[in-house]
Formats: sequence, structure tokens, C-alpha cells
Amino acid sequence: MKKSNISDETHKLVIFISYSRKDADFADGLAKQLENNNIRAIIDKRDLPYGEKWQRQLGEFIASSDGVVFITSNNSIKSQWCQWELTQTRDMSKRLIPITIEPIRPEELPTQIAEINLLPFTPDLNPVECTQKLVKAIFLDQEWIRDHSRLGNLVTAWEENNKNEDRLLRRYRDWE
Repeated sequence: MKKSNISDETHKLVIFISYSRKDADFADGLAKQLENNNIRAIIDKRDLPYGEKWQRQLGEFIASSDGVVFITSNNSIKSQWCQWELTQTRDMSKRLIPITIEPIRPEELPTQIAEINLLPFTPDLNPVECTQKLVKAIFLDQEWIRDHSRLGNLVTAWEENNKNEDRLLRRYRDWE
């Protein structure tokens, strides 16, 4: 039997990595680790084309992802752009998986991060074990995550087409 020509890339979960530019080296390393574990990582420093309207493109990265890994650090919680990415993540109902790379006082965490169990990824821990825990969290309920992303993209397309009734999703009985 002949193998399909469909790229494995189309079947990978897609994760957007949100981080402060001051933590870029860690973010780059994390992206490589995720990719080594069959996850497509989107990171602005590498994937954002020059000459593009960067803020719109970041929003599209988040919209096209199956989830967001937020690198929590003292730098990221003070960054206005990381806060903007958190807001986009919430508004698009994307799955958020925050990891922490340094100790942060709980009262300093943004509400959206504080209400989620943070995955420690600090230098004193085994990075392989931390990556395995992150990958496990990312793959949890992956079919539901893909459906959520697909339906969210359909809603966005519908809204961009002025909520055209011809583009509404209909229940099965309406298709007969």
C-alpha cells in the first residue's frame, strides 16, 4: 500500500509560545524541545515574516494554534505585549498552559495565569522531565482541542464574512 503524501505537519498539534523577549533564549530552546516531541511550535522571533503587520500576525498565530504555552517570568508578567497575548488567548478561548521559569510571588501573577496550576520549569529541575510533563499536558484531550480550533476558525471566518447566514453551521437535520 502506498503512503499518503499528506505531510505529518498537518497532523501535529500547533502551540504558540508567548514569552518576553528577555527570555528569548529559553523560548527558542523550548520550541526545539516541543518540535522534537512531534508538536509544531510557533514563535514570533522565528515565524513572524519581516514587513508584516506584526500585531495582526501575532493574533493570527494565536488563532491558528491549538493552544498557548505562556512562559511565566518576572519579565513576561510585566510585558504589555505578553499581557495582550494573554487577552487574545482568553478572548479566543484557547487552551493556556503556563510554565514558570523562575519564582514569582502569586499575587504578582495575572489572574488568567494565577487560576491555572503552573508547571515549574526552573533551572534547578531536570529539563527532560519538565519537557515530558509539558508534552503530556499539551497532548491531553488532543481530539477535543483540534475540534475546538477548527470550530473557532469557522466562527472567525463567519464573522469576517459579515455573519452571512449562508455560512452558518447547521444541524444535521437542516442538511437533508
